[in-house]
Amino acid sequence: STGGAMMFLLLSIWMAMHAAVVAQSYETRLLTQIVRLPIPSWEEIEGCRTCGSEFEQVAVKQMLRVPFLTGRQEGCLPKSALAGTPPASAAMDMS
Repeated sequence: STGGAMMFLLLSIWMAMHAAVVAQSYETRLLTQIVRLPIPSWEEIEGCRTCGSEFEQVAVKQMLRVPFLTGRQEGCLPKSALAGTPPASAAMDMS
């Protein structure tokens, strides 16, 4: 009985060590290969930023909306933002 208990103790310690090594290796694989965050390019960063002049052209209702409660906002955006054209102030800076 004592020998069986000692064997069970050694087996459980060995299995626990094995499980810890497997968990650590999977954690490393998960962090380095599976869930790698994409790094945006400069064009993607420039494409998603907004200017103050675009905010001034938005309706007051859109300015004061509560995010995630008032639904989607595609219908409330100005036409220049939907078309992907730069605002008027950016066009003046280019010339």
